[in-house]
Amino acid sequence: MKLVTTEEAWGTCRKNGYHFQFAGNWNNLHPERVIVGRAVTCRWVPQRPDLNDAIESQGKSDKRIGGQNSWVIDELEKNDLIVVDLFGKIFDGTFAGDNLTTAIRSKTGTGMIVDGGIRDTQRIYEMDDFNAFIRGVDPSAINNVSMPEINGVTRIGEATCIPGDVVLGTRSGVIFIPPHLAEQDRELFLYLLTLQKK
Repeated sequence: MKLVTTEEAWGTCRKNGYHFQFAGNWNNLHPERVIVGRAVTCRWVPQRPDLNDAIESQGKSDKRIGGQNSWVIDELEKNDLIVVDLFGKIFDGTFAGDNLTTAIRSKTGTGMIVDGGIRDTQRIYEMDDFNAFIRGVDPSAINNVSMPEINGVTRIGEATCIPGDVVLGTRSGVIFIPPHLAEQDRELFLYLLTLQKK
C-alpha cells in the first residue's frame, strides 16, 4: 500500500460510494515519508467533570496506568496506526510528547495521525522510520480534555475513520480506506506495475 498514491486510493473509495475518506491540510513532519497502518482510534472531548470522573473510575477498574492518552497506546500492536480525534485542539491539546511517541513508534513501527497537537517536536522529528500528521505544535501538556472512547467510529476533518481501516498518509494528506477496498487498490497497483514493465 505504500506504493499506492492518494489519488488511486481516493478513486477506489469514490467509485465504491465512499465519499468522505480523505483529510488534508496537515502539518506533516516528514512529507517524504509515506505511512500505512491499521487504524486504532481514540476520541476526545472537552473535559466535563462528571464524565471525566466516570472515565477515570473505569480506568482504575480496568487497571489502566498513566494518563488517558497512554491508555490507547497500551492497546497498540505492530503495524497499527493511531488515529486521534482531538477536535483540532493544539494549546493544551498535545496528545503526545517524545516519551509517548517513542512508545507508539516501538509498538507500531508506523506513525500517528493527530487531529490536535504534539509537543517535544524537535525530538519527535529526529525519529527514524516514523511520521506524524498533526494540526499543530505547542509546548503545553494535554489538559482539560477527556477520552470517552477507544476504537470507536471517529471523524477526522471531513473524513470518517472506522477501526481497522487501512490508513495511508502521503504528501497529499491522509485517506482512510475500508479494508476490502484496500485489497482492490493493491491489486490495481500490481497490475499497473506489470504494464510498466512490458
